[in-house]
Amino acid sequence: KHLVVSVMAGVTMQQIRDETKSKCRVIRTMPNTPLLALLGSVAYCTDSSATEKDAKLVDDMFTAMGYCVRIEEKQMDLIPGVAGSSPAFVAIFIDALADGGVQCGLPRGLAVDRKSV
Repeated sequence: KHLVVSVMAGVTMQQIRDETKSKCRVIRTMPNTPLLALLGSVAYCTDSSATEKDAKLVDDMFTAMGYCVRIEEKQMDLIPGVAGSSPAFVAIFIDALADGGVQCGLPRGLAVDRKSV
């Protein structure tokens, strides 16, 4: 039995098993973009055939890059709206603050430099 680790949003573990037509072990994950900078988070859930060793493998892999939490699959579709999209909203907010600083006369470099505050 193979272990399938999915990062596909909205695709359930049952859909993965159905598409692969196998009795594979499945772990569904939802990483967010800040993980690329080792500052993000990942939520994951396991199906009944995945072992604790499988879960530890995924947990260790993603914890090395950021925060990792195990949840139930019924919670998985909530994660993109809460943890997946929220860094983008924060970035938009920070950019808007910088735009305000520029409109008030600050050079853009100073308006976006967090060390200047």
